[in-house]
Amino acid sequence: SAIKISPVDPNKVVAGTIGPVTNQDMWYSTNGGSSWTRVSLPLGGSGGDPAVDWSSNGGFAYATTLGNCGFSGCQVWFYRSANGGQTWTSLESVTPGDPRREFGAGADKEYIHVDKAAGSPFKDRIYICWHQNNVQYFARSADSGNTFTTSSFPTTSDERGIGSDIVTGPNGHVYYIWPGVNNRT
Repeated sequence: SAIKISPVDPNKVVAGTIGPVTNQDMWYSTNGGSSWTRVSLPLGGSGGDPAVDWSSNGGFAYATTLGNCGFSGCQVWFYRSANGGQTWTSLESVTPGDPRREFGAGADKEYIHVDKAAGSPFKDRIYICWHQNNVQYFARSADSGNTFTTSSFPTTSDERGIGSDIVTGPNGHVYYIWPGVNNRT
């Protein structure tokens, strides 16, 4: 599960959970978490590892999930909501009929972070990280999730890992950490 409070309105909260039955469910609250409404992500087939965040002005809520999962792993799916999590179809304004962005193959353990630092030259840049076959990947968007650029770290054994976290500092520097599977550092 994952949960985030709007950076401008503490009454608005979004959360993601695996289930309670199958797929990833999204939840939103307009009263600081006193009550919740459950909604589904569009197109179905979501697989879990939810992560959520907000734009700095609270205009967009963002969610990631694993989807299209099979024997060789999953894709990372990114969604955007322009109404506090009530619907997750905001990206259709850019790509009609397609409410999500998809990347990765064999992906697992995705995480999302939005740079909200007032003085950052990269304010509102979205960062998503995950691993594929223990190789660390990340994607970044400078346009509220309309498009993403994807990169990976070297594939030598010392850089491989499972799971990761990504944050930004007040100057926009990106900090990306993961546990190494081979050297245990």
